[in-house]
Amino acid sequence: MQDNNNVQERGEFTDISEIRDIVSSAHMGIWRIELFDGEEPRMFADETMKKLLGIDGQERTPEKTYTDWFVNITPEALPSVLHSVEQMQKGFYDENTYQWMHPTKGVRYVRCGGTSQKVEGGYIIRGYHYDVDEFVRRQQAQAAMLQHAISDKNEYYSVLGTLGGIFYSIHVIDLCADTVIEYTTKNEIRKIVNHTDGAAEMMHEIMTAVSFDDHLEEALAFTDLSTLPERMKNKKLLTKQLVGRNTGWFIAGFIMMEADAEGKPTKVIFTTRVNDAEKKQQEQLLHKSQTDELTGLYNRRAYEEDIYAHNDKPEEDDFIYISIDVNGLKVINDTKGHMAGDELITGACQCMKKIFGPHGRIYRVGGDEFVAILVKDVYPVKDILAAFDEEISGWKGSLIDSLSVAYGWVSKEESPESSVRQLGAIAEERMYAAKTAHYRKQGVDRRGQQDAHKALCRLYTKILKINITDDTCQVINMDVGEMTPEKGFSEKISEWLTAFGTTGQVHPVDLAEYLRVTNLEYMKNYFADGKTSLHIFHRRKYDDSYKQVMMEIILAEDYSEDNQSLFLYVKDIDR
Repeated sequence: MQDNNNVQERGEFTDISEIRDIVSSAHMGIWRIELFDGEEPRMFADETMKKLLGIDGQERTPEKTYTDWFVNITPEALPSVLHSVEQMQKGFYDENTYQWMHPTKGVRYVRCGGTSQKVEGGYIIRGYHYDVDEFVRRQQAQAAMLQHAISDKNEYYSVLGTLGGIFYSIHVIDLCADTVIEYTTKNEIRKIVNHTDGAAEMMHEIMTAVSFDDHLEEALAFTDLSTLPERMKNKKLLTKQLVGRNTGWFIAGFIMMEADAEGKPTKVIFTTRVNDAEKKQQEQLLHKSQTDELTGLYNRRAYEEDIYAHNDKPEEDDFIYISIDVNGLKVINDTKGHMAGDELITGACQCMKKIFGPHGRIYRVGGDEFVAILVKDVYPVKDILAAFDEEISGWKGSLIDSLSVAYGWVSKEESPESSVRQLGAIAEERMYAAKTAHYRKQGVDRRGQQDAHKALCRLYTKILKINITDDTCQVINMDVGEMTPEKGFSEKISEWLTAFGTTGQVHPVDLAEYLRVTNLEYMKNYFADGKTSLHIFHRRKYDDSYKQVMMEIILAEDYSEDNQSLFLYVKDIDR
């Protein structure tokens, strides 16, 4: 893991395409807001969130993304949004439906939900974002129908009859008379209600009986009829997601029927609607976005979010960082196939989960690279690692007879002034030392491999790992002077290859052919046809003259049809 890669990935949602597809298909945007003292607020948004904000395809800093979202909250909605943020900062999970000005669609109802984590210097808030404009306007239309229907009793009850098939329960509450009319309700609530009680007592009775203890306080606060007139002033609808003992998640709501001269409700309809399956689907999507599919461990995205959540130094005094790498995976993949390689990875994960799981979190940060963040509690770390060694040595699979891993670890106690990133670098260095010792015992000269890598870097002027599926690039070896806007450099490989030619770095005679074969769609089709390498010859500019160069693009080890990962080499032929 290279430090510059971590910097490049901060705040980005660059997880595997399968995760993006899940979130995108649900039309749910995922975001993270960082609020640090003395700094501008920052919002990190995934691609779906950018589409919902109307800024997809545009260059935005996290600060500008936050501004794009915040300034377009309608003035009427701003107090409720700020209140939600305050609730999150207090440690509560909060959701809010409010009006937001979309740059092309106009005013839309959106729903956001999330929670925050207190970190040194401020807060990190994470959550999701839906466009619920059609749903809310449909609910408002229903409320409007009910208001119109009260002028005609028969029509009024006809509308209630229609709603009876939608809602779990419906009660008409007269706040002035403190009376309740039960229109329709499930037996569970009917058994609870004492119709001799007033409206306020009835609401308290229902919520106490159906709500979990952990959620009772917020349920009672939402259904408190003494504060409802002020909370619902000039509003048509007021809703809240709550948790029931038997129903799971449900939505409780008040619909305005009649109001006084100040706009405060005097008669409302109280409804409940079960949405447990919908809520669990949202939670499942959030879980999937942070979970590695093969191993079930937390993925690279979760690792980056958790590392940044520490905001420099770990807070726990008994913090342990372990860097882990599976030995011999490439050999297994090459000789026994990828099913055997997957068994090797999942076997290592089973051992990690059993030994490290009770003490912290485990992340798969690369193909065979893992990180465990532990709090050692009452167990000495050496005892934990000894148990891990024993578990590894005793493992046996159906395709693989044995398992070997290299790891390095460091504690905060050992280096108390280090940040989490710095501790990670120490642990990783120790892991590579352990890996070198392992291969030395096997008769493999890893130092020779390092020397070969250095020689390769001298031979080629540029070495990059690129992904033409995600349109990204990772610099392995490249002159810093080449990484400038004047020479077209960009973290998007399509932009860099095109701009390198169009900024005058490629000879005019060679330009058309260069642009044709470096086009991403051309390369995707080229390698999808089973080709393993692509050679591109052209003349490039050096000072005042042009020299012949060769660009060679070859398949990376982790290349697949869904993840077209490649290596790009550039060699000066005239040199």
